[in-house]
Amino acid sequence: MAQGKFVEEDDQWSDPAKGLGRVTLVCLIAAALGLLGLLMFMGKAIDTIEGPQHANAVSKLIANHPADSRLATSFPFSPSYYLKDCPCQSQKDAQLSIPAGSSSIELSASDLFNQQTYFQGRFLNKTAYSETDQGGKQICEKSLTYLLDDDFGFTFHLNAISLAAALAEKDSRAFFIVDSEWDRGTWSDHFLKMPDPGCAPPPPSEMAGCPRSTRHWIVTSSILSAHFSKEFMESFGDNEDLDQVIPEPVPGLIPSSRKSIYQMARSTFFRLFILSEANDQLIRKTKQEIIKSAVWGPSSDLRLPPFISVHIRKGDRHPHDPAHTYDYVPINYYIDSINSTWTRLRDEDPALPESPNVYLASDTPLALEQMRALTPASWKFFHLSEAGSTEISLIAHPHEYSQLHFHAHIVSERVGYTRGQVIDMAFLGGGWPKPDGSVTLSSTDSEKPLATICTVSSNMCQFGALQLGWEEAFEKSKWINLDLPLSAGWMGVEVPAANTGDSNPNGHGHGSAHHSH
Repeated sequence: MAQGKFVEEDDQWSDPAKGLGRVTLVCLIAAALGLLGLLMFMGKAIDTIEGPQHANAVSKLIANHPADSRLATSFPFSPSYYLKDCPCQSQKDAQLSIPAGSSSIELSASDLFNQQTYFQGRFLNKTAYSETDQGGKQICEKSLTYLLDDDFGFTFHLNAISLAAALAEKDSRAFFIVDSEWDRGTWSDHFLKMPDPGCAPPPPSEMAGCPRSTRHWIVTSSILSAHFSKEFMESFGDNEDLDQVIPEPVPGLIPSSRKSIYQMARSTFFRLFILSEANDQLIRKTKQEIIKSAVWGPSSDLRLPPFISVHIRKGDRHPHDPAHTYDYVPINYYIDSINSTWTRLRDEDPALPESPNVYLASDTPLALEQMRALTPASWKFFHLSEAGSTEISLIAHPHEYSQLHFHAHIVSERVGYTRGQVIDMAFLGGGWPKPDGSVTLSSTDSEKPLATICTVSSNMCQFGALQLGWEEAFEKSKWINLDLPLSAGWMGVEVPAANTGDSNPNGHGHGSAHHSH
């Protein structure tokens, strides 16, 4: 429990209790001081009680921050705890979340960076680094730790991890994920256990958010913009390649200047995002639900009929398009895109059904009601909330998503809704990676959407492009962005505003909840 202190200031104050009388005022002051003393005593008592409980965690993960800073009793610290490590850098770096005004970044000779300068510098060695942990295991020579938190949504963290783990690989660092403060269960609830680097993680106080040359680097949501910035683009992007604007038949942007960054992220996708058996099984069950219900028509070979996928994000996420900054991309944009996409696909393959089959992934079932009210009855939609099995229907998110309100749900609900999102992402982006290196709907199914329609301002849409693969997503135009399609494209991750865990002021951020410690 943090302790406070009074700072005396030279000031003149007017008596707020004027008219109460001296004796009454003295009594009130005495009572207030007594209450304050009691609270401070209770705080110390609680600290004393909590100390032994967390002693092992603290001694295993001890910190290298100023002695006057008050440390949490267990690791990890709040994401904002590491803001003081990067005060200047996070303010001056341009953010990836703001769409560029042009299709490429113009660089002068003095602006050029490379991968070596991105990591340049020497280890800050204010104190001696630990060599072994309490169990005697050798601590990694260099490491990068990613701190999962409950300030931001699921796909925000997956996109950030895809880049952070790639940087760790580039700089020969051991990579760790800390899930102690995550609000969606544990990492192993949703994915296979992280690969063992063969060495122990460092104490948290030997970690620093900046500089990137530090021996034990930590990345949190609060300092993400300090690292995945213009400098990151210039160091790892394809700066000599221009992004390609494709006006037709599907308006879009091929992010050629970011292709190498995309490949970095996709490498992480294959290594770290292999699903747990529980999630993989739910995807298989969802497929069987669709076939059994014949919502998309009959299936004689136990395969899904042809379909396209659509993601509609509402809640606390708003588009880049200035015409809809405080609103959402209009529903008719999605309807027009479904219609034109299915028509184009039928021109290429006349064997397709006359009307579209649509997997609708959305943070609210109300999107399905809107779609059905405004489209022909022959259009066939599936949304998780309509699954016959309650095991599946109950993990569809019940209302427009807000990260702040997500905390109101109990843990089992939050884990369940995350599993529902994992299912949606499988159908939206064509699957999850398998140990054999393939990307399929589940471990036994290979069906993929014929197209994916979404808005790039959503991290789930960004991740969908990663799932599809470069050729399918961009060269074959199967990833269709409806939010400024000719100027905003795949960026890797929607980065939060610098120096904050909040959503960006213009609405381009996931979370708004803060830790208090």
